[in-house]
Amino acid sequence: MRNLLVDEAYRSGADVSRVIVNAEVKAPDDGADALTPPGATSHLWLSNVDTCWQLKAGSAGQASKLKGEITKPIAARTLKRGGRFVLVASGAGNGERGITARKQALVADARGAKLPHGRIEVWSSETLTTWINEHPAIATELRGMPRGFCSLKDWANHPTYRDPWVSSPALEDKLAQVRQAVEFENTNSTFHLHVFGRPGIGKTRFVLQACQGARWSRSILYVPQWADADTAGLLAAVAQAGEGRLVLVVDEVPPEQVKSLAFHASAGVDRIRVITIGHHESPDGGTIAQIEVEALDDDAMEKLVAAAHPTMPPEHVSYVAAFADGYTRLARLAANAVAVNPNLHTADLLHHGDIKQLIPPHTREIARVIFAAQTKPGNVSFFLEQSEGAMATIDRCVEVDTEAVWDELAPYLTDGARSAHFVIGFPPRVLEAMPRQAVLDWISAEPAKRAPLIADITAKDFADTSLAAAILVRWGDLKNVKERLFSAFVTGWWSGDASSHWEQLATYLERIGKQTKLHGVRRWALDSIPILRRMAENDQRREVEERVRRYG
Repeated sequence: MRNLLVDEAYRSGADVSRVIVNAEVKAPDDGADALTPPGATSHLWLSNVDTCWQLKAGSAGQASKLKGEITKPIAARTLKRGGRFVLVASGAGNGERGITARKQALVADARGAKLPHGRIEVWSSETLTTWINEHPAIATELRGMPRGFCSLKDWANHPTYRDPWVSSPALEDKLAQVRQAVEFENTNSTFHLHVFGRPGIGKTRFVLQACQGARWSRSILYVPQWADADTAGLLAAVAQAGEGRLVLVVDEVPPEQVKSLAFHASAGVDRIRVITIGHHESPDGGTIAQIEVEALDDDAMEKLVAAAHPTMPPEHVSYVAAFADGYTRLARLAANAVAVNPNLHTADLLHHGDIKQLIPPHTREIARVIFAAQTKPGNVSFFLEQSEGAMATIDRCVEVDTEAVWDELAPYLTDGARSAHFVIGFPPRVLEAMPRQAVLDWISAEPAKRAPLIADITAKDFADTSLAAAILVRWGDLKNVKERLFSAFVTGWWSGDASSHWEQLATYLERIGKQTKLHGVRRWALDSIPILRRMAENDQRREVEERVRRYG
């Protein structure tokens, strides 16, 4: 009943802070189970005066048992001050006859006590049902949620959202924007607001926080998965009803469905508000208002981790915050893992089962964590030192979303100080798997600088489909590109005599020169073979001389 009265007070422009409900089942009520202030204008349900409510279930609402109810202190005082008394009797049978009998009993009691009796009303459970139906969120909760829907209370109580809310001035500003954008009484409000941001950034928790602090919070229904609920059907029913207000929050909405939900909500723009949550911007940003949720800064992230794990040492909190890089879902899983085993390192976390499961929705974020670890000061090569976890995880990221991986890798390669970390130990197959045209476009911006860098990483494979071959075709005329390709090609580990190794490389390039259909690759290979042969001859003489000195 509290939710119904508060929501009705909000709808009718009444002072919500003056709604009082007796929450105890058998508490002394002095004639009032609830008190409500008048609406801003005369209204069917709250009227334009103060109202004292009495709720009677079963036989307690029979006419013979109402003696003395109207003369209790609060009820009598409300009537004396020009207010209204409403009895809601769920057992009011016999239709109008039963309602009339109860009203007559109350009026007779009021006359006997010389109380005003012109504002005494009796409602049946059917009247209450009509009223509740004008509040779809409350009605749906009372009847039992349809498949795919849940109440604000159930949403807030889900284990995923029980961690304390950690805010910042910027977040508070955005929360206020959401509440104002959806406010029914705001003349500049919108009937559809789209909230977007990368997976795991905290969009759903942000919208939940906005909803919990809003005046319209009791009008909310939440859909965790867009595809699991008949949202169009519900919006159509509310629009056709002609009464009632609904704020429908729909999560995991793909871009192509954002406009569809806006269309269905538009049929009741004065009474319906829709908040959609998705990973991408609205495809129609010109007409659909939208707010982006961004990653938390380091300070907010550390507060979030510390609030969820109060006993975690500060150095572990900082480590988890740095690992998660502003993404709340990743932070929660990492913090849980570190709380159980404080000795976990980045590679261990990357290989942790719960975090590996995040790769499909969080490819970009996990790839960024790996690349950040690769450039961490003191690391010779993250991939060499932590090969199992790092290799398996980055391979999975590449398999899921190569464009996202490239988007995260490119800034590291662009930064001269950090790019050097990718020359040693970084798996060439990752670069080979990147969107080829995107990589070549990136090189084109500064070919003299970037082509040699990529050559350092990839110059082991010169098949026509390789990235090294593509570089030779486009920039093989640049002296430093040719030299860096050759230098990277001959650099590495081998066993046995150096002369034999150089001869093997020369033989490989002879084969490439014969098989390739690319002029740039053939020219580079043929130019490199004589150099390798001279290196082989020089080392062979040195090796013979060493044997002579050693064995006589």
